[in-house]
Amino acid sequence: MAGDSDKNKYGDQKGLTLIEIMVGLLVIGISILAMYIMFINGREMITEQYHRRIALEKARALMEDMQYSSRKLGSVPTSFRGAEEDTLVAGEGRDPIFAERTVTVEHSPQIDIRTGYPYYSEVSVVYEWEELSGREYRVELRSAF
Repeated sequence: MAGDSDKNKYGDQKGLTLIEIMVGLLVIGISILAMYIMFINGREMITEQYHRRIALEKARALMEDMQYSSRKLGSVPTSFRGAEEDTLVAGEGRDPIFAERTVTVEHSPQIDIRTGYPYYSEVSVVYEWEELSGREYRVELRSAF
């Protein structure tokens, strides 16, 4: 019997035991669950980056409006100042994301004698919001015109 290493106590039967199959299924199940969680987290991160890009585009567009007004009127009107709620994403089957937009405009203390307007205006546009995941984001642009 020394040469019959393939035999076990049940004879010539070869194969997997029920325990081995259950362990294999457990390993496969854990692997699939880990891949699913990675997919969900990746999708969430991509969505949040999309919202950051939208906030940045909106802030940049508002800065461009203020810069245009500064060139046309001589200074940035204070009517841009204030805080209000803005929608970053709406529709398309997505949950809306609302952000708090805050605009500050501060004029320089020196006035240009020729025009009667301040030499420059310091402006900032801030978007702050909370994602569905609970993470908080802030996009801020500052400039002087």
